[in-house]
Amino acid sequence: MWATNDDFHFVWKRLSGNLSLTADIEGLGAGSGASQRKACLVIRQSLRPDSPYVDVALHGSGLTSLQWRERAGGVTREVQSAVNGPNRVGIERQGDTFFMTLAPAGQPLQNSGAYTRVQLNDPVYVGLAVCAHDDKALETARFSRVALVQKETHPTDKVSYHRSHRGAQLVARWRPLHFQFRRADVSLAGCRWIT
Repeated sequence: MWATNDDFHFVWKRLSGNLSLTADIEGLGAGSGASQRKACLVIRQSLRPDSPYVDVALHGSGLTSLQWRERAGGVTREVQSAVNGPNRVGIERQGDTFFMTLAPAGQPLQNSGAYTRVQLNDPVYVGLAVCAHDDKALETARFSRVALVQKETHPTDKVSYHRSHRGAQLVARWRPLHFQFRRADVSLAGCRWIT
């Protein structure tokens, strides 16, 4: 998951509109040991390897970053967080604006200050991904307390920011919806590990 194309394991749900995806991620590192292996929360335009996307990636080294590709076949860009190995990560979409949220140990989830703008047309693929960053290795990660929340979108909705000492924070009203992630015909309702 880098440069101009991606190769990873992905469970997803197709959705439209504004949303938030959060999860605790642990157990990353049982595979290759490559520092760039990663577990991600992903929003993609398509399932093509060169698809535009935005993700929040927790790397095997503890590095956490907001990564994105603006156009098919384009290069991947990133903003790296100063928070190393957070307990909980999140990605929020409001229109074409995407935010990274993080929870360091013992703290609540908060906006990291990192954001980007990428135009993705609805519906998008939203889900969980694991990448070994080594085509000879199989990587594992545990995603728990996964929460996918979709915002009711109104024609007058605009991205709104609130400035605090922690950086820009997205202010929006979210309503919880219950989703089951699926890949093809496999139900992941009871899934605890993705390999």
